[in-house]
Amino acid sequence: MQVFLALFVNVTLVWSKAVDLPQKQVSFPADDGSSNKREKKSLSNYEQTGLQQPAVAQSRIGVPDISYGGDEHHDHHDIHDHHEHHHEKLKGYWKKKLIWKPDWVKTWKPGKKQIWKPSWKKIYKPIWVPTKKQGWKEVHVPVWKKIYKPIWVPISVPAWKEVQVPDWKKIYKPVWVSIDVPAWKDVQVPDWKKIYKPVWKQIEVPAWKEEHVPDWHKIHVPELVKAYVPGSKHLGKDYHGWEYEAHDLWKKKVVWKVHWKKVWKTVKKQIWVPSKKLEWKEDWVQIWKPAKKQIWVKDKKLEWKEDWKQVWRTEKKQIWVQDKKLEWKEDWKQEWKTEKQEIWIPDKKLEWKEDWKQIWIPDWKEIWLPAWKKIWKPVWISEWFPIEEHHHHHEEHHDSHDHDGYKKK
Repeated sequence: MQVFLALFVNVTLVWSKAVDLPQKQVSFPADDGSSNKREKKSLSNYEQTGLQQPAVAQSRIGVPDISYGGDEHHDHHDIHDHHEHHHEKLKGYWKKKLIWKPDWVKTWKPGKKQIWKPSWKKIYKPIWVPTKKQGWKEVHVPVWKKIYKPIWVPISVPAWKEVQVPDWKKIYKPVWVSIDVPAWKDVQVPDWKKIYKPVWKQIEVPAWKEEHVPDWHKIHVPELVKAYVPGSKHLGKDYHGWEYEAHDLWKKKVVWKVHWKKVWKTVKKQIWVPSKKLEWKEDWVQIWKPAKKQIWVKDKKLEWKEDWKQVWRTEKKQIWVQDKKLEWKEDWKQEWKTEKQEIWIPDKKLEWKEDWKQIWIPDWKEIWLPAWKKIWKPVWISEWFPIEEHHHHHEEHHDSHDHDGYKKK
């Protein structure tokens, strides 16, 4: 409690000093927009750590008051304590510092890729050659066979008949007993989840543009020319029997002449087109995560109770029943016996024929693979160094601060 009271008095004195003391500006170095962000961030760090912030510079430059006592209750308390406490304002200066920030650049390294190239392999294909082989044909010839026919003779045979007799059996009946069993109930508890929001960044990416350039293509055009055929040629006879013969013949011959034709071929030219790259920004959102809470629920347990039940037991009783007995009587029967007769049947023989088959064998092709290289970029940042002026004030106010301008805990 004493620590929080000392902190409140410290903030009140700083605010009162910033209002009553003469205006003194703090020199800030000229920097870009990133330095302004670092200044605001440094001021917020003063709030979190409990340090004295440069209140005079804020009131003079136009920076909004982000001190600890920014509400109406603190302002009212500061007016009453304005004539009772005095405190020194914190001075300082900004200093640039060079740091190295890691980054990754894309490079290309040589690699190998497996490809397949055609080749020829000598194989042997099976072919069927027609042949003849020896075989046997089944034929039927008559034959007499001595057989025995069955005859049924009636007889009486003993048998067993099942009868029902009463009996008592010990059984167990199920009984349900109410019990309490532990269970888990799903509840929702708050939690913070780290997410990444997408942000689009403008970049330039390489692209290819198709252009047409002239080119000459060699073609062959067919033309008919006359060619001399030496010697004579017999043409045949007419219906009168006269024979005809031709001398010094000419025939047409097709020749191919070379011509050059102008064509346009398409080539690709590299250009740079604007695009955007998706980057992720860190953020926190509140979510509800499930948790388990132990509860007691009503349940029932199955128990077994002893009991007696009348049942019917099966027993066997001997009786005589009518049946028939099988006897065998001699007899003759004509059948057909199977004999084999030699014949020649067509067949085929498997032989191997030489042939060539196209196969693919592995090979290696040199390619370029992407890789990432870690580099370090220099970055300038601004740091705030506070300077405290030492003065003697009241004893109780002097004991609550140390020589560096920080509060004692």
